[in-house]
Amino acid sequence: MRLSTSIAAMITLIVSALPPARGQSVPPAGPAPAAPPVDVQHAIASGPTGSLAIRGVQGTKGGPEVGADEVEVVLFHQNQPFHQLKTALDEHGIVVVRDLPMAMAVRPVVRIKHGGVLYQEVGPPMGADKKDAAMEVTVYEVTDETPPWRVSMRHLAAERGPGGVVVSEMLVVDNPADRTWLGAAPDRQNRRATVKITLPKDAADIQLSAGFHGWCCTALEGGVLNIQMPLMPGRMSYRFAYRVPESAGRADLRIAAPVPTDQVVFMLPADGSTAEPTLVEPFSPPDAPMPGGRMFKAQAVSPDTAAGIVLASLPQPPAPALAEARGTAAHTKIIAGVIAGLVLLGGLIMIIRRQSAARA
Repeated sequence: MRLSTSIAAMITLIVSALPPARGQSVPPAGPAPAAPPVDVQHAIASGPTGSLAIRGVQGTKGGPEVGADEVEVVLFHQNQPFHQLKTALDEHGIVVVRDLPMAMAVRPVVRIKHGGVLYQEVGPPMGADKKDAAMEVTVYEVTDETPPWRVSMRHLAAERGPGGVVVSEMLVVDNPADRTWLGAAPDRQNRRATVKITLPKDAADIQLSAGFHGWCCTALEGGVLNIQMPLMPGRMSYRFAYRVPESAGRADLRIAAPVPTDQVVFMLPADGSTAEPTLVEPFSPPDAPMPGGRMFKAQAVSPDTAAGIVLASLPQPPAPALAEARGTAAHTKIIAGVIAGLVLLGGLIMIIRRQSAARA
């Protein structure tokens, strides 16, 4: 797959306008950072140190004050973790972590475990010129009651691939409640599903990209992708990809969700195929035209209502240079960049910025 210069420029412009991501409930931390090289270790040991004041903030109305919760601090340098430590808040929900290495520019990531759920925030930049900093991490009480969550946006990019159509999705869900939902009734593995998304018929080769914790906390049942992680208040985004097989030159890209969906956007290549829409209409964003492609969208889609495109008269794909599995992975990486850029098309940039400012 090759992207035109205009599409690449559009993606760059939109991605640069995205607001920074806020902390969300996260899965358990992975393995400890690898030991840094010897020269870096020497710089850490002999360089200046700093401190980070951390405060846990209760985000649930009427919830108890945050107390002695577990805390994990990971320092990143050039997007690589190099220093990790564990501590705990005091009875007032505060801790000051001292003697942090500040020989080079770092960014702290802080996780607080509250009510069995990890909450994560990225701290301010630190270094030799800014050795001391303070930050807050908002935590919430948990609930078994299903909140009125909804899909704020669901954007899909499709591209012809070996044996069918490769689709990459970005999904943004919104939980307006002020408690973290633990999920529906446990399954046989004692896993509780929160976000459930209906995929196109016969979707296969599913690849989880962002927002997940792998297949240990995700399941596919009857064409429905079940995300089995706590859903905290606010917005959470997920990125994933899959392949939809073709039959007699047709591929069904219609999707659904068990909750209301505010907006669905499809981006299709102009490859000579015909698009048979269901509830979606063609459109062209005035601020980000996309020559060489087609776009369709739907708004205010009702729960469990199929919306999307059936592609017909699919042309033969170009001769694959790689095996099917490798080709799918390559398409996934490229299309994932496309769909990330499409998140805020049609005025969504200002909407999210206003909501982020309100949360802040």
